[in-house]
Amino acid sequence: MPHIVRGIGWGTIDIVEHQSRVFFQQRWKYSWQETPPLNPWSLAADCQGNLIIFLISHVG
Repeated sequence: MPHIVRGIGWGTIDIVEHQSRVFFQQRWKYSWQETPPLNPWSLAADCQGNLIIFLISHVG
């Protein structure tokens, strides 16, 4: 029952053959360009930022 785990630069791929399961964990690296003090994000800006990250990670 093979269990294969591979680390790559931006994440880890974990394959469990007997369960027909593939698990992928992506690593994030943040590079902050702004300095305090900053205005807090609005809910709309937070949702838009999350949508952009989701689209980039799934469209590639």
